Amino acid sequence: ITIITSYIYFQVLSEPILILILLSYYIFTLIIFSYLAKQRSEMVDEIVSSKANMRVYSNIHDTYPDMGGIIRNSLQSGEGTEVVVLGLTLYHMWYYMKNFLQDNSTSNLRLVFCVMDSSSSILSGLNRKWCKRADDYISEIQEYLDTNINDLEKREIEIHIYKYCHPPIVHGMLINNKHLFLSFTQWNWQKDSMEGAENFYVYYNSKTSVGKKHIHMFNNWVGHIKSRKCENLCLKEITKPNDI
Repeated sequence: ITIITSYIYFQVLSEPILILILLSYYIFTLIIFSYLAKQRSEMVDEIVSSKANMRVYSNIHDTYPDMGGIIRNSLQSGEGTEVVVLGLTLYHMWYYMKNFLQDNSTSNLRLVFCVMDSSSSILSGLNRKWCKRADDYISEIQEYLDTNINDLEKREIEIHIYKYCHPPIVHGMLINNKHLFLSFTQWNWQKDSMEGAENFYVYYNSKTSVGKKHIHMFNNWVGHIKSRKCENLCLKEITKPNDI
């Protein structure tokens, strides 16, 4: 074997063209391995970053401290704050956001609520209590707007409400298109109805590709609700201060 190996090396070294081919092969191999190592490093960094920027909460109540901190920091910056709620009945999020509205220091705030349409036979078949509750909170929000419209306009606060008729699968809260608290409904087989706020929530932000993809999905659902103006989707923008 030693004799054969020595013979091969002798033949290679005696031919300049073979030396050039061999060097080219080594350089090409080095480039490929360097590229693969970089890709692997970027994938690891992405995984680590995604885990660091993703948090899981047991239910909607557990999200309040972190979500409240993000909203307060945004309000204090004075650069404008938008909170988009893709909700079910608004039972939790209306009262939560109402705390911010009642704070006189709150200004330059835009709230977008997407809520179930009780006139939908599809939704009433999934959970009748939800539909009744949704109507109650829409009426309460409308009454709040009517009572406080001058103050809201003065503080540059807008409230938009849209109704939808499709099954409420995706729900959550998106702040400034950067911070997403996302959840999904699931079936309670014992009660034969759907559940929402009791389920876990996952926090994503726009700093990672995983977060960006989930934010895009959330915006896709909200955009569908806001843009489709046909009867079966029951799009309705109830009110906003600038229209009054």
